[in-house]
Amino acid sequence: MSQSSTPLLRLQRSKAYLNLETNVVHAQGMYGIHYGKSGDVSSYPNSLSCLTVHSDGKYVFEKRDEQTVGKPKVKTAEGTLGADDLQRLKTILDDENLKKLATPKPPIFPATRRSAR
Repeated sequence: MSQSSTPLLRLQRSKAYLNLETNVVHAQGMYGIHYGKSGDVSSYPNSLSCLTVHSDGKYVFEKRDEQTVGKPKVKTAEGTLGADDLQRLKTILDDENLKKLATPKPPIFPATRRSAR
């Protein structure tokens, strides 16, 4: 959707998880990669939610769920915030403490050693 006003806020949240159905030969960690005989994927649940609020109060919210690879279900909502809600949002976004928030750097993992078999 094309908007003529400036985006005031953009939020995105995504989540993905891979489940394998296989005879596990090797496993790495609780959420690690599993190796097995076939490696067939039985489910691939992931979701993505996006919200954009424009300076004129118009917003678009989209949620995409994909339980099976290649078959996403997408829901979209559009509307306009009321004047009071838009002013409250602008007040929150103008807060100096919010502006100081930063995304932490990802951890640096130590080099892994490969064992000889």
